[in-house]
Amino acid sequence: MRLFIKVTIYVSAMYHKIFILSIFLFFTYSIEAQDRSTAIPDSTKAFISTSDSLREVVRFLNKTVREENDTVRAIAYQKLFLERGVVENDYKIQTYAAYRLGYYYNDLAEYRNAVSYTKTALEAATTIKDTTNIVKSNVLLGSIYFQLGIYDKSLEPYQEALRLSRIRDHKTNELLCLANISNIRIKLGRYQEALDVYTTTLTLLDNDDLKDSPVYNQTYLSTLLGKGKSQEELGYLDESLQTYEKGLELAKEYNLSNYNGDFYLNIGHVFSEKGQYQKAIDYLEKTKTLLEESYNDTYTNLLLANFYLSQCFYGIQEYDKAMELLQHNFELIGTNYKTDKILKMYDLGIKIAEIQGDKDLQLEFLNKSNLLNKLQLENQTKTRDLLFDNDVKALEDSNKQLDVEKTKQEFRKKVAIVIAAILFILFVVMYVLYKQKIKTNEKKFKAIIDSLQEVTSNDPTPIVVKRDEFSVKDHRVEEIMEKLKALEASNFFIELDCNLYTTAKRIDTNTTYLSKTLNTYKKQSFNQYLNELRIKYVLIQLKENTKFRAYTLKAISEEIGYKSINTFTKAFKTYTGLTPSYYIKQLTSENDQ
Repeated sequence: MRLFIKVTIYVSAMYHKIFILSIFLFFTYSIEAQDRSTAIPDSTKAFISTSDSLREVVRFLNKTVREENDTVRAIAYQKLFLERGVVENDYKIQTYAAYRLGYYYNDLAEYRNAVSYTKTALEAATTIKDTTNIVKSNVLLGSIYFQLGIYDKSLEPYQEALRLSRIRDHKTNELLCLANISNIRIKLGRYQEALDVYTTTLTLLDNDDLKDSPVYNQTYLSTLLGKGKSQEELGYLDESLQTYEKGLELAKEYNLSNYNGDFYLNIGHVFSEKGQYQKAIDYLEKTKTLLEESYNDTYTNLLLANFYLSQCFYGIQEYDKAMELLQHNFELIGTNYKTDKILKMYDLGIKIAEIQGDKDLQLEFLNKSNLLNKLQLENQTKTRDLLFDNDVKALEDSNKQLDVEKTKQEFRKKVAIVIAAILFILFVVMYVLYKQKIKTNEKKFKAIIDSLQEVTSNDPTPIVVKRDEFSVKDHRVEEIMEKLKALEASNFFIELDCNLYTTAKRIDTNTTYLSKTLNTYKKQSFNQYLNELRIKYVLIQLKENTKFRAYTLKAISEEIGYKSINTFTKAFKTYTGLTPSYYIKQLTSENDQ
């Protein structure tokens, strides 16, 4: 990167300047209505745009937020300051103004703007090798991605900030990055990696002279909470309990009562996981008492305390108490699909409703669970589209401005020739690949047709279970597999509500036995098993039933139990290597010949 900057410093400077101006103009246009209500007086414009004392300008800009608490006006001022930085080619101004804009937009939950301006600050800071602001910008960028739930992407900027903090031996920033990286890994389900980082963080806190830091105690307790959570998820329940108990003791010693509820809550959950329900209930009731005495952020912990208590009452078969707590949670949550463990709450509610024989309530919970799951998936899709859907117009404007800078006709001609040559080569390569793909697809299609003929002619394979392969008893495995085979003949798998739970119920077993049987005997998860049955079924139906073949892809996907055409297409391609459209087209072509 350094070599690149040295070699192309002049071109990079011009490009950066044009690029920042285009972003600035685009975002100014996109919130034009907002800016009208925050018109900047001429005297203020002149001060921000021309004052020789940048320190006074920065002090004035900070005062707008700190004392006047006017974020919208602060954004307008910072944009003007950023424009000055671009015009004057001053990367320090660009770094400061773009970072503040990213920060303000993040507070306003306008994440597209927040990401764009934060990346601008990062680019400017990188250009002048301002390590401090590179670290700050990476931390902010990681925080934005984390808030959006894009955890894999939030990991990258935090890791870069950590690398630079270690180079500069900045222990406070290092601890901040380690804590956030651990939290991300917990969200990603990478608990062992998270545990390793938490352990490293605690070692730093124990060995380094950081105890004078005003946030040392809070950092230590938060790290213990994270370490205990990682141990708990990994199944190290005794170790997790020791970590939480140490944290509770330190919270009392540090007189940080707001942490007491967190540790009581987690200790109660560990006891619940160990099957020691009465101990768990005592700790969880204590948690609720502490939460009721607190005026801080208690909502999430209160929901979790109720949920963990309902699990305990379920464990001791006091189903009415368990259901009452869950119903109370559902009233508080409403349609907030982002609530932690909301889907697990509904799963428990479904089980209890089934035990109580309340089919209406069971169906109600199932429908709500499906709705919340759908909302979560839609939100993830919208979030990614929000951040990564590039604006075509802004890109075209930027390219036009760059073209203006290319004044040498000879250079233009050379570029055009090179591009033409590359396009021609790409066209030839793509044509060859296209022809190869056609041949490959034809072979795959023929193989599928041959395999379908073999399926209809072969005898069923007897079920044989190797004695050392199973932790479940052999006779139980054979019984499950025989029932599954019989159930397959009824085409149960094409029903819309077919899932692990309903299938286990049909063959008189539980989800754990069924899942373990499929994983060990068929080497498949339940979803893989379900997809295989559906795709095999649809392959045969499409081959043998011309009427079925005339359906739309949406109708076909719904006919075999898929709620989404995209899910059906993905499963079909995974199993066959072909798209449904191609398979239907080939079948039709063969029949016409």
